Amino acid sequence: MRITIGEKIKELRLKKGCTQEKMAAVLGITGQAVSRWENGTSYPDLEMIPALANFFRISIDQLFGYDADRQKRIGDILAAVEELKKAEKPDDEKIVALLRDACAEFPGDEKLTFELADALYKQGNRDGMTFFIDSDSIYPRFDTEKNRENVYWQESIQLFRHLVSSASDEKLVRCSRQNLVYLYHSTGEHEEAVRIAETFPEMCICRENMLAAATDGREHCRYSQELMLAALDNFRFALVGALFSKRYHPLKMPEAFHSYTKTEIETYKGLISLYEMIFEGENLGREHLKVQDLYFRMIYNYGMLLVNVPTTDKAACLDAIFDCLDKVLDHAERYDKLPEQYRYKTPLLDHVPACGKEVPDTLALSKLADVRVLQWTELKEILMDDPRFAKWCHRVNVAAGV
Repeated sequence: MRITIGEKIKELRLKKGCTQEKMAAVLGITGQAVSRWENGTSYPDLEMIPALANFFRISIDQLFGYDADRQKRIGDILAAVEELKKAEKPDDEKIVALLRDACAEFPGDEKLTFELADALYKQGNRDGMTFFIDSDSIYPRFDTEKNRENVYWQESIQLFRHLVSSASDEKLVRCSRQNLVYLYHSTGEHEEAVRIAETFPEMCICRENMLAAATDGREHCRYSQELMLAALDNFRFALVGALFSKRYHPLKMPEAFHSYTKTEIETYKGLISLYEMIFEGENLGREHLKVQDLYFRMIYNYGMLLVNVPTTDKAACLDAIFDCLDKVLDHAERYDKLPEQYRYKTPLLDHVPACGKEVPDTLALSKLADVRVLQWTELKEILMDDPRFAKWCHRVNVAAGV
């Protein structure tokens, strides 16, 4: 490989608007030395390299022209990771191994470190995030003792903490802090989770809100619609969290359990109606997946009634479950049929720019049978006794081309 450091020094010096003499004075050398570097008759001494990089405020890799090759290699690795994530059943171990090798090859790279921390978080999550209900309480709690033994999460916490303290990319720092809140909460470090959570801005001064407040005309219309989408997602998140935040024991508190479960079902129905009103039954984009999740939550609630409440009208409960399963399939098909780039058609969202499908996040048709609620043995045994379940599974396989 031909050494072109002299050409690079000249390019950077001219870009900086600096003469050879001025540069030489700062570095404590002669102007002739700089001239010899630039015309290729000599090269800087090794001890001068860090000073040169500091003078131009670049890395040593950039000074030698290696940065482009380095970034291409890192880009190729990140692209390979994204491809692995798109698999029907992502191989967590393979993803983590690839990112470990990449971090060893490029120590200190922020993007690779974040991806490794995120991959470890997801691998630990798939290994089992458990919760329980205290015997004397209606409130569900994470099994923090078990979660603290999750080696993937412990390593993920250390990597996210490192990024928070050292990363220069503000977005990576923010996302790392966000993930630390989740991880500290799951592992029982509640004070630390709250401390980090309190550093985030209030909802009323979020980016979407400020953009809507800062613009007029078409831009204001666009940002107001994007704010509405963000607010809808936040409302869904808050409502689901509020419902999940207490769980009545079906055996110890049967009447309260029965009543609250019905409240959950009606609330989910109301939230789905809100989506239908805003989107007018048209293309919901990625929101198809969120509505799909709400139907799965309803299936779980109907299943709890079916399994735990002897007085439940079993026929009506099964009818409701199969109706929800049909809706789940419908939203999966509608999402999968969307083009890679799509726009919303409803007048309430007609100024939102084209959106792209986020394939790794989809509950694709071929994944429906693997959804957690359908792995609930007691419920699945009841459903399998009904001929409608076999027909539904057949429809899923046909739609998925299996």
